[in-house]
Amino acid sequence: MVSTTLEIKTLTPIWTGDAGGKCTEIKETGIIGSMRWWYEAIVRGLGGYACDPTLSGDSCKFDTDGYEKALENGESVEDALAVGLKKVCPACQLFGCTGWKRRFRMEISDVAGLFSKGIKGGFNGTFKLNIYETDAIADSEKWLFYQTLKIIERYGAIGGRTTRKPQQGPIGQNYGLINVDFSDMSKWNSCSSYAKVKGGVIENKKGIGKKNDENWFDFRYYWVVEGKYMNRLDMNDMLKLDKKGKPKSSSNIDFYKFLRGQEGVSKKIFSFDKPKRVFGYVRNEEELNKIADLLKSGFEIKKGGDILLSLEELGNA
Repeated sequence: MVSTTLEIKTLTPIWTGDAGGKCTEIKETGIIGSMRWWYEAIVRGLGGYACDPTLSGDSCKFDTDGYEKALENGESVEDALAVGLKKVCPACQLFGCTGWKRRFRMEISDVAGLFSKGIKGGFNGTFKLNIYETDAIADSEKWLFYQTLKIIERYGAIGGRTTRKPQQGPIGQNYGLINVDFSDMSKWNSCSSYAKVKGGVIENKKGIGKKNDENWFDFRYYWVVEGKYMNRLDMNDMLKLDKKGKPKSSSNIDFYKFLRGQEGVSKKIFSFDKPKRVFGYVRNEEELNKIADLLKSGFEIKKGGDILLSLEELGNA
């Protein structure tokens, strides 16, 4: 079985908690879930369709009947699989969906560090992510998976609790920032190219015939400010919330509702102190411009669309 290993060092604690709200081990499911969330956003940002697997009405399904019928008609297994996957989005093709298993298995090993308890709990230290190809991962998938992990490391975060911030004071608990040694995965960067992957996800979207929901994370409308930090009160001010986190009477409009999220739906702004980084996402170019206007002086945003255009350079960084 083909395997690839990533060596991870936490810059801030990683949280992959259990049902009891504790983090006593690094759970592969928590890591994979985060990876998929970013992968979906990048597929959408490249012009493709990626379903939301948490919504049963929108999640993909492998066409088992079409696959079996193609085999009965004498088509090769490869061609029959293409029939079965015709209505399956790129994220589900790699991470799995109903009737189609994930193409890889992930194991955590060589964990060295400390699991802290309490409200500021989480894991600090190093560990290895061992990725085993249970089915052959396509070249385009390898390239996009690699770029996704590069973006997570350089611009994003992984795991849970990434939106938690202190009520006051300059610094609070940050979660999910990592440093990755890509040495064993570097060859994935040369498996395909930006143009080929973009063309492939666009063709896939045409075959599926669906549109992304405007509220789903589309990386074109991602924004990041490097070298800056916002505590919860800073965020509340930007989101038109009072000191208790309640909406101000003049801010009950759709744009601010989207940014603030709600119970069970995360807010759309994330901030970290070490290293300093603020990022988030909106739904269109107009809202990106609104974000730029809302941010403090000196907070210069880098847009997701520009990051996507430089993916090949990023992969070589």
